[in-house]
Amino acid sequence: MEEIKKIIKAINYKNWVLEFKNKEEIIYASIIPKNESNAEIDQISNFESKWFLQEEMSFYEVINQCFLGISTIERNILKHDFFYKDINVFLNREKDNSSVENETVYAHEHKPISSLENIKEVIGDVKYKDWEFRVTEKGNLTILQLWFYEKDTDTGELIEQYSRQWILNINMGITEIVNTCFLAVSTAIRHEIRENFFYENKRVSNPHRDIEKIVHYRKGYAVN
Repeated sequence: MEEIKKIIKAINYKNWVLEFKNKEEIIYASIIPKNESNAEIDQISNFESKWFLQEEMSFYEVINQCFLGISTIERNILKHDFFYKDINVFLNREKDNSSVENETVYAHEHKPISSLENIKEVIGDVKYKDWEFRVTEKGNLTILQLWFYEKDTDTGELIEQYSRQWILNINMGITEIVNTCFLAVSTAIRHEIRENFFYENKRVSNPHRDIEKIVHYRKGYAVN
């Protein structure tokens, strides 16, 4: 277990606390998220992640477990902080067991949005922290893109950043549009996780890789 403890100790993610714990012969790892002021996030009991460790776990299994633990917490925080019309619609609550909460409604059953202005109106009611949901037209396409401020992982400077582009259309219903906004934020956060996840001060899940270069490299490597 000493080797696993060393691996966990060498992992850095923002200013979060990763701990190796041994309690009553149960060995597990724990991640506690903190905000920019280094204070534990409110309702921390909902966000802390724990998982059991085993002696035979490989290096990659430990790294992946830590990455998944961080991703799970970030997704729970997202559900807590994502609002549509001031309701955090993706946050599961134990007391919510009504037919409305559990009803299945398929995409084709939703009334479609009729115009670009209606799309903007729906997205205007979507909130996540201080992120901006921009809707623009490019030719015949309606594009959603997120703009937000995050620290540059190389310089530490707070800079404006933006997400990939998401295509919307007037045949989508309100639920599809809100789901797309949630997926856009989730994808952007996943990108930030990969940028901020370090092992021995090295980024191990680089989101800025050039896929075409990787293909050429691996083909050449296989030939040689």
